[in-house]
Amino acid sequence: MKRLLVISLLFTAMVSFAQQVTVSTDTTTYLIGDYIRVQLQADAPAGTTITFPQADLMDPELEVISVNPPDSIPGSTGIRQEMVFSVYDSGTYRVPQLPFVFTSKNSTDTIYSDSLLFRVNTLEVDTTAAIKPIKDNLEVSYRDLRWLYYAGGGLLLLVIAAATIWYLRKRKQQKAAAPVILRTKLSTYTLEQLQQLDAEQLWQQGQIKSYYSGLTDILRRYIEQRFGFPAMERTSDEILELLRGAQTAAPDEIFRLADMAKFAKSRPLPDQNKRAMELAVQWVTETTPDNEPEMDLPG
Repeated sequence: MKRLLVISLLFTAMVSFAQQVTVSTDTTTYLIGDYIRVQLQADAPAGTTITFPQADLMDPELEVISVNPPDSIPGSTGIRQEMVFSVYDSGTYRVPQLPFVFTSKNSTDTIYSDSLLFRVNTLEVDTTAAIKPIKDNLEVSYRDLRWLYYAGGGLLLLVIAAATIWYLRKRKQQKAAAPVILRTKLSTYTLEQLQQLDAEQLWQQGQIKSYYSGLTDILRRYIEQRFGFPAMERTSDEILELLRGAQTAAPDEIFRLADMAKFAKSRPLPDQNKRAMELAVQWVTETTPDNEPEMDLPG
């Protein structure tokens, strides 16, 4: 019995030693507006899944600049992650104890990091220096250029008149043209729109909000046609609640990423942007009935 107890204590000590976490900053003193780089590192035996803490556990006065995905450390079983923050008020700030969750086949353990402090200072001003005298006025040569205003005003009026004439003619042509109506299946129409949006490569060009606005607009129109919900006038939460009430799988992650891109300070990662499109295509495909009829849709 005593031998089994000793073996158990040794095994527990080995596991505790094998699972280690560290949290550090690149320095302990910053100026207002500096990037504060927080390094998180966790070490565990091979085969262990490590869940890193979220950025929202940090001091709320720290503004999130970026959160890099966890990455493996070459030559070891450790994983590291970098979070970048900034702060715009002087003072002493604290990185709290952060939880790291280690999951293996037989157990789940949570280990907390040590807390640490850093200081944010303002720019130093030399109050002992003498006040410098006011500089003399500079002489500026003057030329009467009022004719430029008259010429520019006349040119502007000509541009406005030409633009007005063009607009009225264009509007008349649009009214005369009959709207194009397509007879096709709703799923085919929606998947083609998603393919066109993906081909525009908006998020790859930094247009994150435009990408998610286009993606959710396509899904909202699909929901209105497929389920009869007024999705264009509803919030994301209201749409998801209506879909759950209809016992239909809801695209929660897509709308969550879209709201993050539109309203939150942090941006979705490139892999999340790509996954949002894949989830949209998958959800449209899964919610398409077997014998889907054709319908009239705008071209």
